[in-house]
Amino acid sequence: MERLEINEYKKDPGVVLVRKYAELETKKGELKNQITAIEDEQAKIEEAAIEYAERENVRVIDGPDHLLAVTINEETCAPTRKENQDKWQKLRDTLIAEGKFIEGIIISFLAALAE
Repeated sequence: MERLEINEYKKDPGVVLVRKYAELETKKGELKNQITAIEDEQAKIEEAAIEYAERENVRVIDGPDHLLAVTINEETCAPTRKENQDKWQKLRDTLIAEGKFIEGIIISFLAALAE
């Protein structure tokens, strides 16, 4: 039978609990900021890697200890009413003219794309 882990904080006074909790919240915030900074840096590297791969006509970039596989996918999304009213209206008019427009479906479809 496994032993249950003992909660070492159960005997601490409230002041200690609040202080420790606040310290951990601060640390979480700092780590989140670090993660955001890392992700921003990675986005720049991804952009540069895509340009390099296109320029050199390669799909894998060889580094000293790792390989970076570059996959380039072009995504096409229908315009949403919120982001571009003119394009959305043109799409709607085209679908109506082709007999393909169904109000409920297009709204649900575009809402799903916006998520």
